[in-house]
Amino acid sequence: MSSTSASLPVLMTPRSWSSAADDVTSHAGVFSARRLDAGTRLLLAHLPPPGQVRTAVDLGCGTGIVGSVLARADPEVHVTFLDESRLAVASAQATATGALGPDEVGRRARFAWSDGLDDLAEGVPIADHSVDLVALNPPFHRDHSVGDATAWRMFRQARRALRPGGQLLVVGNRHLAHHAKVRRLFGACEVLGSDPRFVVLRAVTPSR
Repeated sequence: MSSTSASLPVLMTPRSWSSAADDVTSHAGVFSARRLDAGTRLLLAHLPPPGQVRTAVDLGCGTGIVGSVLARADPEVHVTFLDESRLAVASAQATATGALGPDEVGRRARFAWSDGLDDLAEGVPIADHSVDLVALNPPFHRDHSVGDATAWRMFRQARRALRPGGQLLVVGNRHLAHHAKVRRLFGACEVLGSDPRFVVLRAVTPSR
């Protein structure tokens, strides 16, 4: 297991709380640090069933709830948790350890601070065409700017990392119209679920 979180400066005791999906540990300032947000809840309802995925990336993992639920449901899945926030990576490691136990986390999870799927702070880079699933809830703001540039970059990185037949799962606000960019990259996408605010999209990498 590769982890940058062991050397993180912890400024205060992380918060622990329970959701309908799993127990969560979160450091202050991490996205959805106090409760399960509605978009992630919708995404969790549409994760692939056990047996479909062997390698997955929880991209922009935040508290790590998505990857932890996926790994707990299927003992054969290996999950890489990535986030640009060191405190998010630490939160994801704590959440996954609580869900799987220390031994299973060491065998089936990797945690890394990174800029998307590129520039992992340590460990072996994620190879092109090597991943079965990338799941993400992309941000639509960065620093003081609002837009979809970060989401577009994450979609392109995911397209490169996914093997033929691999899946991209995206949840986002309806008004962001992520489907247009996903279709541009993958050729097609489908709506797996929606509510008045959010939509979950799935795209499959074309076979070679």
